[in-house]
Amino acid sequence: MWTDYTWSCPALATDRLLAAQVPTWAFEFADAHAPWFRDAPLPGFPTGAFHAAELQYLFSGAYASGQLSPAQQRLSDEMVGAWTRFAHTGDPNGEGTTAWPRFRGARGQVQSLAPGPGGIHPVDLGREHRCGFWQSLDP
Repeated sequence: MWTDYTWSCPALATDRLLAAQVPTWAFEFADAHAPWFRDAPLPGFPTGAFHAAELQYLFSGAYASGQLSPAQQRLSDEMVGAWTRFAHTGDPNGEGTTAWPRFRGARGQVQSLAPGPGGIHPVDLGREHRCGFWQSLDP
């Protein structure tokens, strides 16, 4: 509930505003088993994919409490490549990589990033996080 209302739906609204002005690629980090942060107390409950968990995939485990699994390391390699290509060319796509569709505001499709076969794929973020419901509560 907290993730939907305070993170995912506002991010989707921001993506839509950006996409109306500039080419935009959006993502949702979706590894529900990402290692917890180094030097932070481990919660006593499952966190799922948590805020800023993707940082350890982008910065060689600088934030992680443990090693990435082989599937997580492949995801990390793909993410670092996409971020690098985006910084260099303005587009995260490259030859031999999983296609990352450009964000189109009306459809609300973002790239889901999770390890394993089929872990990288477009998802409807608004539907997944019930953004229509949350918008109906705002005055």
